[in-house]
Amino acid sequence: MKQEQISKILEGVVIAVLGILIAIYGAGAVIDIYFGIAGIITGTVLLLFCGFLIAKKQPLPFLLLFLGAFCITVSVALFIKEVSVAFLIQFGVLAILALGCAAVVYGVYLIAKKQTPLGIANSVFGAVCIVLSALYLAIADFRTAFWIIVGVLMAVYGVLGIVFAIFNNKKK
Repeated sequence: MKQEQISKILEGVVIAVLGILIAIYGAGAVIDIYFGIAGIITGTVLLLFCGFLIAKKQPLPFLLLFLGAFCITVSVALFIKEVSVAFLIQFGVLAILALGCAAVVYGVYLIAKKQTPLGIANSVFGAVCIVLSALYLAIADFRTAFWIIVGVLMAVYGVLGIVFAIFNNKKK
């Protein structure tokens, strides 16, 4: 197997696993776990690098030491549910709502400028964004269903990525 094929398979596995986790636990918990693991790894690498610098009799940069400790501290806080980055989801939903409003207004502008097909496409896209974000903000059960659907779609996308990576190699 080539390096490119292996990386595509690993990418598919990661996406599929994330999709399954999102479908089961919702995006907020999965994002916290993801950032927690990434922070532990990053912090550990930074602290190991600090140890390497000390062993090589190099000066110890305070910033690297601080960043390593900070990454691990925040990661532990994410794991014990002291903090959460899930609030970013709300900002994302609000950004989608604003995108939808802007797209509808821009669509109307394009229609007025005699670019009707593009104007209609923008307006429809904007309306879909507005409806989905409004439903997400207003109905708790919709949020649950939404994350299940997103998770399943991510898992399917990941599995398809794996399948295409394997079978593309066999074609060649």
